[in-house]
Amino acid sequence: MKCYYHENREAVATCNVCGKALCPECADKYNVPLCGNCASTEVTEEKNRIKRNMMIGGGLIVAFIVWNIIMGGIPISSSMSIGTILELISVPFILVCAPFGWGALNRITANTFMILPLIGWLLYPIVKAMLSLYVGLVAAPVAVIKYLKLKSNIESVEMSR
Repeated sequence: MKCYYHENREAVATCNVCGKALCPECADKYNVPLCGNCASTEVTEEKNRIKRNMMIGGGLIVAFIVWNIIMGGIPISSSMSIGTILELISVPFILVCAPFGWGALNRITANTFMILPLIGWLLYPIVKAMLSLYVGLVAAPVAVIKYLKLKSNIESVEMSR
């Protein structure tokens, strides 16, 4: 079998997504064997996933602000405590990270776990939402770093052409 991009070279791997044959040079461009089109598509999909999660997180921040206004809010004055200041800074950050945590929990939750009694179905979203707040603190930076690495890898490959 010959390389999809270089007809004069023997293929040693196939693209993990589309199955195109890749020679050693093409197969070693990325961490996993990917053709150029699939790598670009993966970057675009990751970018869109990050944008979507950031928009959901922004919506959660707006909901948090509206909730505080309706419920009497956080009094903003010159005599605010350190705890109030930390809450004003940390809560929006945690809310932006929560959708990343939800997605990470979706990837690790086994399908067999979904067989729950009725009470489990009532508690599951609540527990998952609470866990996603904390898991998101790790999952969000990991997703952004993964995207930046893949993007820089693709840019360096394109520069070398």
